[in-house]
Amino acid sequence: MSVSLLFILACTAICIYFLIELPSDDPNRNTFVIMTGIFGFASIWFLITFIKSFIKK
Repeated sequence: MSVSLLFILACTAICIYFLIELPSDDPNRNTFVIMTGIFGFASIWFLITFIKSFIKK
C-alpha cells in the first residue's frame, strides 16, 4: 500500500513539474492539466485511506 502511495505521489510531482515547465502554447499542456487533476485527487484520496487504515477505533 505504501508503494502505491509513493507511485501516485511521484506521478503527481512529475505532472506538476511538466505543467510548470511546458510553455503555454504547447499542445500537450491540456493533457498534463487533466493528469495533474486526476493524480492530485488520487493522491489526496489514497493518503486519507492510508491514514485511516492505521487509526484504530
